[in-house]
Amino acid sequence: MQLTTETVRTAVLAALAEDQSADDVTTRWSVPAALQVEATMIAKQPGRVGGLPAVQGVYAAIDPTVTMRPAVADGDSVLPGQPLAWITGAAHSIITGERVALNFVQRMSGIATLTSAFVAAIGARPARSGCSTPARPRPVSGPWTSTP
Repeated sequence: MQLTTETVRTAVLAALAEDQSADDVTTRWSVPAALQVEATMIAKQPGRVGGLPAVQGVYAAIDPTVTMRPAVADGDSVLPGQPLAWITGAAHSIITGERVALNFVQRMSGIATLTSAFVAAIGARPARSGCSTPARPRPVSGPWTSTP
């Protein structure tokens, strides 16, 4: 399944609103407004990459002058210390989007890594994937169980 630009944009805007980082007083106070930097997003452990389009979306929403150059593509395997992307632009903008960008990459890379492990475990066995999301909400019969 491919993510649409609109889906990414909607998720990014919701995450940025929740993060409330639009006017980070600490960044504004401690980082010179004109400071331009290049940040490197680095893998902390082995796995599969996911979420780079969301990182691009985060910085496009915060500051369209920030550029992101991916070092890998979604789905690629990475090792600890391997660069995922380089992000260049105003330090204020990069710091403002850092938490949300990393949240997307960490969550989506975790899902990609676990999915890859399941695919490897299945191997060549005949298997099919079914939809894992219910078409409608189900009533909850207790705090930890749901009724069929």
